[in-house]
Amino acid sequence: MSRLARKVALVTGGGTGIGRAIVEALVEQGARVVAVGRRPEPLFELAHRLGDRVAVLSADVTRESRRAIEFAIERFSQLDVLVNNAGSFLKAPLAQTSDAQIAEMLAVNVQAPLSLSREAVSALARTKGCIINISSAAGSYARADLSAYGAAKAAMHHATKILAVELGPLGIRCNAVAPGLTRSEMTEPIFDAPSALKFFLEHTALGRVGEPADIARVVAFLASDEAGWVTGQTIAVSGGLLL
Repeated sequence: MSRLARKVALVTGGGTGIGRAIVEALVEQGARVVAVGRRPEPLFELAHRLGDRVAVLSADVTRESRRAIEFAIERFSQLDVLVNNAGSFLKAPLAQTSDAQIAEMLAVNVQAPLSLSREAVSALARTKGCIINISSAAGSYARADLSAYGAAKAAMHHATKILAVELGPLGIRCNAVAPGLTRSEMTEPIFDAPSALKFFLEHTALGRVGEPADIARVVAFLASDEAGWVTGQTIAVSGGLLL
């Protein structure tokens, strides 16, 4: 039997990149999945390809967290796994970063995961479920031009620990996955900058960039009962970046 059989997951940012790979991995392991994203077209393509084990919702998780959780429960009657994957990336010197850009980094990368987690607590307590935050290696290392993005991801590393302590008595686990440089639409600016790409390749022990499936496999493990004694952890899935 697949290790995620009878589990229901909600994945934000589920239509593209890492989020899409996570949806695919969870379905492959037997879960039913709600994929949430802003753009309907990739969501509908995903649902058409994967069939009735996937339901999709076009929504902005910075404003519609309750709607997303309610949709998942209405569609599949329960919620076992919340994957806070939706993110926004900014690479810019602080002097060239506007208040609006800082606010977006915090809204998408911090506020939305916390809001979704809050709205999901009751459902996850019923199933003794888990929260998985997709963070970034940038939340742990210091590199120029990532002040707003890195600060937001560092906040989620610590929030993951706090939620693990706060929600543990309810039987809810909370972990984070911190990818290194992974090929996706969001990281295209790095791939378009030869010097930046060279830096990451030279400072990654395995000498390659990550693929979305690399991240998805770890998420599938954390979502399973095999990870039942794992909580409050940020797991670096980075190929050994900046060791």
